[in-house]
Amino acid sequence: MLRRGLIVCASSALLLQSARARTAAVSWPPLRHLSESSFYAERPTTPLSPPSLAGEAGDTIVRKISPTHWKEGGIVGAVVLGAFGIWFGNEICKETEAGNEEGCTARAVVGGAIGGGGLGFLIGALIGGQFPKHPPSAPAESN
Repeated sequence: MLRRGLIVCASSALLLQSARARTAAVSWPPLRHLSESSFYAERPTTPLSPPSLAGEAGDTIVRKISPTHWKEGGIVGAVVLGAFGIWFGNEICKETEAGNEEGCTARAVVGGAIGGGGLGFLIGALIGGQFPKHPPSAPAESN
């Protein structure tokens, strides 16, 4: 069996080498007159290439992103849904047959806190991101 496997591998290697020798190099006729250095000098733009803004300085629009309350919303959401997750996990653990097992409550509390806290942070950050922060007002100068 080993001998047959070695024969098959050797013959396939020989066939692969002979197939490579028979194929001719492919050259695209319109590009024959160009040197390789011209290929690397200028790259054509593709739909996935980033836009170049160097030559179009007058046409660019500076986008100003104002700060929002996404962090505060995320923290509030994580605390609220994390607490709800702890309570919900504890109640589920009490009602099921696994409630008699040791460590069910600890697993439910940790799972509920992580799941509820993560989901709450995401939802709270999305909601808090809709409210812009207002710049602090300048104190009035007294004369």
